[in-house]
Amino acid sequence: MSTEVAAVEMLGVTKAFGDFLAVDAVDLQLHRGEVLAILGENGAGKSTLMNLLYGLYRPSSGTIIRNGEPIELDGPLAAIEQGIAMVHQHFMLVNALNVLENVAIGQSRRRIGLGLRQIRERLHELCERHGMPIDLDAPVSSLPVGVQQRVEIIKALYHGADVLILDEPTGVLTPQETQALIRVVREMAAAGTSVVFISHKLSEVMQVSDRIVIMRRGKLVGTTTPAQTTVQDLAEMMVGRSVQVNRTNDSGSDRIKLHRSPALNFYRVTAHEARGLPFGPVSCSVQPGEILGVAGVDGNGQSTLAELAVGIRDISGGEIYVNGNRMAGKGPLGFLNARVSCVPEDRHRVGSVAGFELWESVAMKNHFGSPYNEFGFMRRDRLLTLTEGLIMQFDIRTTGATAQAQSLSGGNLQKLIIARELDRAPRALVAMHPTRGLDVGAVEFVQSSIRSARDNGAGVLLISAELEELFSLSDRIIVMYQGKIAGELQSHEYNANRVGLLMSGIRPDGEPNSLRPSMAS
Repeated sequence: MSTEVAAVEMLGVTKAFGDFLAVDAVDLQLHRGEVLAILGENGAGKSTLMNLLYGLYRPSSGTIIRNGEPIELDGPLAAIEQGIAMVHQHFMLVNALNVLENVAIGQSRRRIGLGLRQIRERLHELCERHGMPIDLDAPVSSLPVGVQQRVEIIKALYHGADVLILDEPTGVLTPQETQALIRVVREMAAAGTSVVFISHKLSEVMQVSDRIVIMRRGKLVGTTTPAQTTVQDLAEMMVGRSVQVNRTNDSGSDRIKLHRSPALNFYRVTAHEARGLPFGPVSCSVQPGEILGVAGVDGNGQSTLAELAVGIRDISGGEIYVNGNRMAGKGPLGFLNARVSCVPEDRHRVGSVAGFELWESVAMKNHFGSPYNEFGFMRRDRLLTLTEGLIMQFDIRTTGATAQAQSLSGGNLQKLIIARELDRAPRALVAMHPTRGLDVGAVEFVQSSIRSARDNGAGVLLISAELEELFSLSDRIIVMYQGKIAGELQSHEYNANRVGLLMSGIRPDGEPNSLRPSMAS
């Protein structure tokens, strides 16, 4: 790291939204050729701080200094002109265009007038310099997610960025793609690019960063380096207390018993995904007291599997059984009556209704049966009592059962949904990305709740993009690729490289061509 003038310096930067201080008098330096990781719970202020640096917000007070000179950023275009770029978690590419065209349509003012031949030559030079081979003529829609991310990075470098903000860059990558990204980031830093790396994956932060800063409640509360800290220490600095996340899984041999009727059983199930893509045939089962993990790059059939498991998507072939009962044609209400609970992927649009009070959100799964419904009328008093009890039991931070769902933080809303689903004493629990977007404290709580459901006899179908989470919680893991099961691993076989290959559609050497028989009856 250079001792010369910092690439970026933020002095006393504050951002207020009304009376709420999202960023509170933060002093931050980013050196040339440095990878700086920013950690913090949801709402800690890290995204707001970077949105200030990228010009999406203007600071309420404080100064941003670029290469020793104060600057004013009145929008992202001004940031780009200053050589500051941001690669968002959801890419900003046009799928119908090829790589070269995507770069050309976003030319900055300083490059207007360059022809495609000149753009191509410059991109080839950048790709070679930073070790990112990219087919410039390939349609973006045909590229794997990891390559699309490289396109975003190379586009930023083409526009002259030497400060690059990466927001949750590994969220949808396979382990191999993640390691490739880490290599690219380190190579960019070695070439002089300054990188801000925002992530909640602490092990990756330890690999990639030169320096780590921790934010809490809008303030910068700590600075360290990977050599001076551990993953556990970082987690505790983020939340201000001891936490236990992704702890070693216990042996399930004494807990799981082969039942005559699995909690959830798919037998040669086929269906059509929302995009019209084929799904299946899929055969798998979950025993009572077992967690079956489902791995795969987003979009390979995991969402369809979950929708089938709760009855909101119809099968086109095969059979689904819950506790031995055939479920064809029974719809969502039939699955509810069979005591199948669901923690949905989208907690805001599917798991709750923003304008509902909390007791109404709880009533979404309890309004049709005794004791909360009598003679066709909901018993509001009983639902209020139930909700207040769940708020206490699950430590949901709110003003009470009549608060609106939209007033809750992401972590507290997820607690409410889990409380509602587990209160039904489910025989099967379908959990779709239950910790996505949550801070480390909420992750700890959610993982503990999933273990509790398992220990109470539920069969759990756990869909997650977090391999560490799957390895920690699951008794077995299936890997999905293009709507089919690409492989199955027992707990003693867990290996990130092996799972990553299966997620990419590549069978590891020595893997049998046919899948293991499932426990379908």
